[in-house]
Amino acid sequence: MAALLAKQEDRLDSINNVSNLYEEYYSSIRKYLQELGDENLLKAAGIVTFFWTVDRSNEKMMEEIETAFGVSRKVFWKAVRQLHDYELLDMYENEIVRVSDKVLATYLFYLVFFKEKLLNFAPLINHFFPQFKYRLVDALNPVLNTFDSERIIEVMRPHVNQPWETYQNAGDEKNLMHFIQVFWFLKETEILVYIHKCISAIEPELADVSKLEIKANSSVPSPSILSTLGLFNHSGENNLHMALELLLEYVIKRPSEISQVVYLLTERFGFDHEFYYYGFAIQQIVIDVLWERVQDGEDIIFSKLFLAVAEHYLYTDFNTSRMKGKRVNIFNLTLSSTSELAELRQKIWYRVFQLYQVPILKEDVLTLLYEYSTSGYNVSVNEIIIQDSSEVLPFIESYLDGSSYYNCLIVQSYFDKLEGHKLEISENDHKTLIELKLTANFLRCLLCENLRALFTNKTYAISEVLISDQLERRYINLEYEEYEQLRQQRIQDFFVNYNLEDYKQFFEQCLEIQEQTYRRNHNTSHLPSQ
Repeated sequence: MAALLAKQEDRLDSINNVSNLYEEYYSSIRKYLQELGDENLLKAAGIVTFFWTVDRSNEKMMEEIETAFGVSRKVFWKAVRQLHDYELLDMYENEIVRVSDKVLATYLFYLVFFKEKLLNFAPLINHFFPQFKYRLVDALNPVLNTFDSERIIEVMRPHVNQPWETYQNAGDEKNLMHFIQVFWFLKETEILVYIHKCISAIEPELADVSKLEIKANSSVPSPSILSTLGLFNHSGENNLHMALELLLEYVIKRPSEISQVVYLLTERFGFDHEFYYYGFAIQQIVIDVLWERVQDGEDIIFSKLFLAVAEHYLYTDFNTSRMKGKRVNIFNLTLSSTSELAELRQKIWYRVFQLYQVPILKEDVLTLLYEYSTSGYNVSVNEIIIQDSSEVLPFIESYLDGSSYYNCLIVQSYFDKLEGHKLEISENDHKTLIELKLTANFLRCLLCENLRALFTNKTYAISEVLISDQLERRYINLEYEEYEQLRQQRIQDFFVNYNLEDYKQFFEQCLEIQEQTYRRNHNTSHLPSQ
């Protein structure tokens, strides 16, 4: 399809307009159907592309088609048989007809309902919503993504306004919420006003905030206030900002659903395969709107929420999913270092470390740093890890304490992460840049070695001897039995000169190691008791 158009136009950029590809590729079909002079052919094609499959024996469906579109059964099935003969539709035993080609179906739906307007769009809502909600979504999405979306929206708008007013005036909240899930992009302002009223009417719940888990939970009901606000993840800046504010207002009214809000902020408003188009503006706004609510750590609920979102935003690798009708598409995404991303991450780290000044949040900040350090492939991009170190190393040097086993554990884990990452030298780098990179790598390595030495206290040294390290075993390439023999020998050598007082202190140190091991293995962010 693309090659034909590029050859005809003698320009490679002619394939940038996807709608032109459709028009060119299917021009012969459109011309042929128009020459036959029977509009019922295209009408029948449009109807089938909406339902995807039409069964003659389904009396209810056939009555609805006749009532909604004014096409009799006789006329419809006569046209369907002709379209089958032209190999535009597939027909089975003269009883069932279905679309033969998904791409062709997108074009025919657009041609019939929007370009030629042979069928009115209104019946699709008035007669087939919400029972055919997913079919409407499946039909509209590719059309909006392929053709002139503004023109299509203008065709739909008057037909959407009427049922919106009908549902609102009747107080039919159930159907109105279903309606919003499909046509939200046509009435963004009105929807935000409506959601604001809904949230304002909610009575604040009495919840034990100390028992709330600040952990992403994907069980967001649909339709609901939360699922509706999640639709605004790619809206314009003003509506995006308003949707986020409403989301946080919802947290105040329903703190028990904070885990679902974490999910929306990290998944719906987080990083996906389309984010480069926006220059991380969406995530910048999320971080800024959240930070306004944090009030420098005075609001504990929003501070915890900010740290949960920050931890996710500091990943470099993501698995994202998007619903497409009833199907889910999954994408693997690895970030590339850009100036916009560097600015965002610098802002996040700065604000995270600001919260370390709040006594009740110190442990949460350290947990975030530990999770970052032990995140494996979730944080893997060399250049980004090095950029992050410009924020993390000064924090470690200025605020953490080498006498604390927990601090030592976190710092050593971070250096394990940072170790091996350095500014890479390219063949295109000029001499001065190469020298700067080499100097930067040397100074960072020197600082890391000095800090490693400072954050190795007696308790940490004991944990290194006692706790099995699977990564070390793989690194030195030993079988399990061989590695266990090595560990036993290390333990004997370490304790060979211990006396009674040393063992008394040793048991206290073991309790501390056990406590921190349990905390790491059962790490879930909770709100403190009031």
